[in-house]
Amino acid sequence: MGLFGRGGSKKSENAAGPSDPDGVNPADLEDEDEKKMTLKERQTWQIILGDKDENEKDMSALRKKLGRTEQVYTLSNIDREDLDEDRTFQNLFHRIEQVSDKSLSEPHHYKLQYDFPGSPLLMNVDFGVHDQVMTAFDKFATLSKKKFGRLRFRICPKQKGAVMFRLDKPKTVKTKLDNRNNINRYLAEDFVRGNIEIETYSKIMSAKMTEAKGLLATHLAETVPAEFKDHQYLVKTKDKKKKHMTLEEKYDKGEITIEEFEDIKYPELKEKREKAKATYPFPEKLTDV
Repeated sequence: MGLFGRGGSKKSENAAGPSDPDGVNPADLEDEDEKKMTLKERQTWQIILGDKDENEKDMSALRKKLGRTEQVYTLSNIDREDLDEDRTFQNLFHRIEQVSDKSLSEPHHYKLQYDFPGSPLLMNVDFGVHDQVMTAFDKFATLSKKKFGRLRFRICPKQKGAVMFRLDKPKTVKTKLDNRNNINRYLAEDFVRGNIEIETYSKIMSAKMTEAKGLLATHLAETVPAEFKDHQYLVKTKDKKKKHMTLEEKYDKGEITIEEFEDIKYPELKEKREKAKATYPFPEKLTDV
């Protein structure tokens, strides 16, 4: 299941009434399961995008007077197990982009800010450090649902004054897919985005590396054609290195003659033969009869 879809409470369209002999509606059971879910397992975050103005009190009063408020976006069904598996929080930020209709940079560019009840300090969590985010999630789970519901989470750049949103369209494929780990991570993220069928996903995952690259190249050409040119290495074949052969193998395959074989194997004989050829020919010595 996806980061925000594990165990969702969405009712089935066919579950309008009792479907078993006891007259129990499956949809009601789903609602009961949803009620039993605790903040330790799943949370809903109310988030605000952008830096907090230094003159927040004055700005809040002005916004209230003008009837304007900061936009709050709701991220529901954030499952702890899925969040833990989302090592770089790409899936989390993809959901944020969906609900806000904004383009964001890489998650490690941002931090999560919040005021924890009872603490005088503004808490900052680095999205570039996985354990910090998971620790914060667990800390939120210690609150009552009422107190947690009042929390507002601000996502803003870690570097003060940095640009919050991307003006250009971010690339879908952010890393070179030249090894199994990067391929597996990209496929998992693409599956969560709903861009790849389970059959294709399974086929690429189970294929040998050479075949997997070919299948992945086809998938990229279909889903992100504008970026496919950056990943031509998936379809390029490496020149096969010539196998080193012994002299005997070269002779057997007809690559060298018997004379070349002898010259290479016995260079001293070749040298004597060449010297003999270069010597002025003397007349043959006559023998007595």
